[in-house]
Amino acid sequence: MRVRRLAAALSVLLLAVPLTACGNSNAPAAGEGGYVSGDGSTVVLAAAKRGTPISLQGPTVEGKTVNVANFRGDVVVLNVWASWCAPCRAEAPGFSTAWKTWEKDGGVQVIGINTRDELTTANAFVKRFAITYPNVYDRYGQKLLDLGGKLPPNAIPSTLVLDKSGRVAARVLGQASPALIDGVISQLKKESST
Repeated sequence: MRVRRLAAALSVLLLAVPLTACGNSNAPAAGEGGYVSGDGSTVVLAAAKRGTPISLQGPTVEGKTVNVANFRGDVVVLNVWASWCAPCRAEAPGFSTAWKTWEKDGGVQVIGINTRDELTTANAFVKRFAITYPNVYDRYGQKLLDLGGKLPPNAIPSTLVLDKSGRVAARVLGQASPALIDGVISQLKKESST
């Protein structure tokens, strides 16, 4: 009898955990892959409201290591993606093309953050879309959590734009337009580092 009650209590608990973990009446609707599909909302912060520089480093999909701190003095675009995310597949060609222009013009670095993919799948995505900027491999989403609340850990795709000091200056939840990001970059490139 006691074992049966314990089993019933555990089954109720296991059913309740996923519901409460994803439950937020103010959040956008969950997408097919268990992620929150962003609505493209954009926030741009005034310099005085940007907080401290973020810390992000780790192994890349390409087998190297990247550290955001190495790009202080440049505007850094962090783009969170996953191969199974339809909006990520839709925005990838635009980011790949825009990166070629941004790289040529200088003063900008793009870093992808792949999440919840197998390494082989992430590599296939990078090759398919001819992505040449580094992509941090974040299989379990730990790097997203390390960003300290700058992004909801389940909003994919998302993009952060860091100012020259490494502080979050803009955030786009959902598919980002390279033209929008380009406008933010242009403004941030005019600022001096602090």
